[in-house]
Amino acid sequence: MKKIFDISVMVRVAKHLEHGIFEYRENRFVGYFKMNGQLNKCHILNPGRMENFLNPGAEILVENRKSPKRKIAFSLLYVIHPNSLILIDSQLPNKIIKEALQNRVIDQFKHAKLIKPEQTYGKLRKSRIDFLLDNSLYIEVKATNFVHEGIGYFPDAPSIRAQKHITELCEVIEKDSSKEAYIIFLAQRTDITEIRPFDKIDPKFAHLLRTGAAKGIKMLGFLIKYAESGHFACLGEEILINLQPYDQF
Repeated sequence: MKKIFDISVMVRVAKHLEHGIFEYRENRFVGYFKMNGQLNKCHILNPGRMENFLNPGAEILVENRKSPKRKIAFSLLYVIHPNSLILIDSQLPNKIIKEALQNRVIDQFKHAKLIKPEQTYGKLRKSRIDFLLDNSLYIEVKATNFVHEGIGYFPDAPSIRAQKHITELCEVIEKDSSKEAYIIFLAQRTDITEIRPFDKIDPKFAHLLRTGAAKGIKMLGFLIKYAESGHFACLGEEILINLQPYDQF
């Protein structure tokens, strides 16, 4: 894989990042933080649990995106961890992968001529694949920011949606041998050495993922590369996807 960290091919995460201290989470999408001694509400751009780092007292980076269309001005974008920035925004990974595909950064896809995001597929065409390349290669993107002892795990909460994606990708390649399916796991932090399915949290997904791999679904893992103190991000180095059984913690 080429390593392209040029700002011109990076995705802008924010124009103006500001520091704050996280106070508490009201629900999956709303939290409160203090900045300059004042309590503010923020939109949490990730429904995951994030219990091992998004806690009271955590140092965070937010952006004021005040607009007549928004009920909450601030968006929570990062948690500042001693070892890494931790990206919260769950929509950024797809933008990063799209940029990488368009700039032919990933070797497995550099020959693709047609890149279509968000294409319908599956039973009754009610599902959407993140990317369809040349009408024959299906790519689903999964992002994780949960880490334990340097290893990333996905998902950090049971995900019926993720289970469904694996099942449908299996159906695609079983029905038509000319089709290919990939799952790209993107670590939203830089202190991860490999990614594993989170057997304890979602054993069904873990089983489906290993079954999918045996049926021909291919998997890739990457870190995110940050630039300009988190204002920009792009695809970083490739890391291992480890599907072997492991001792649960």
